[in-house]
Amino acid sequence: MTAIPNANPGTEVNVDGTGYSDEVKRSYQETFFAGHSLKPYKYVGCTLSLWQRLKRIVTNIGGDKASVGMYVQNIVAYHLEEEDVKTLIAELTAASYLSDTDSTAMDGISLNAKKYQAKYLMGD
Repeated sequence: MTAIPNANPGTEVNVDGTGYSDEVKRSYQETFFAGHSLKPYKYVGCTLSLWQRLKRIVTNIGGDKASVGMYVQNIVAYHLEEEDVKTLIAELTAASYLSDTDSTAMDGISLNAKKYQAKYLMGD
């Protein structure tokens, strides 16, 4: 959701000039700023530049009760529930298990699984 400031405070404008309706903004807040107990929790690292971007988003959209940790938790949980992602993770998991006994198992994964692995599972 890339947006630029608008002369009308509280209303974001897409880079293509269209505004987000209150319903879209409310749905986004309900999806990605819903409260979850983060205890017990584990720390996950990110770059300083990403942290700063996330903090701006949380401050601007989430308000006083939102946190970067809660936002990241909700984004990742949402991502993992998408059907195509579930399918790719299942394929990668199965190939990974097979690779214990078959060194070519990961070579047989689909192009989409390879793209997913490269985009989300490779270090920088």
